[in-house]
Amino acid sequence: TYIKEIKSGQNKNFTTAQLVQIIIELIAAGTDTTSKTLYWMLLYMVLYPETQERVQNEVYATFGDSAPPTTAKRSEVPFTRAVFSEVQRISSAAPLTIPH
Repeated sequence: TYIKEIKSGQNKNFTTAQLVQIIIELIAAGTDTTSKTLYWMLLYMVLYPETQERVQNEVYATFGDSAPPTTAKRSEVPFTRAVFSEVQRISSAAPLTIPH
């Protein structure tokens, strides 16, 4: 919508500064959620070493120790996926309030 308004010369609703701010907020929101999920995952792996070992074994068995993990083989690591889902369920990865 913004680009259409700019091209048509009818830029009454949006400014470039507003667009930049929206993009920054989207990137920050995604970065914050991802980093908090990884933080909680690391914490639970330290607290539950038997789970960490099982995840590590599943990842190594599926991808080996030299190939990077890919989403193509995501279905081959059900325990790892379940651990991530459980960590997200029991921890707070998203902010509890909306910034204003």
